[in-house]
Amino acid sequence: WLSEDAEMMVVESHNDARYQEKRVIGYLNQFMRTE
Repeated sequence: WLSEDAEMMVVESHNDARYQEKRVIGYLNQFMRTE
């Protein structure tokens, strides 16, 4: 029953969350390498 706009917002927020997660993992990997 979701409108297309609502679905797109859900998809975009999901992608954004995964993107943020990748950034955090990348940051942690850099931090571990410099130790």
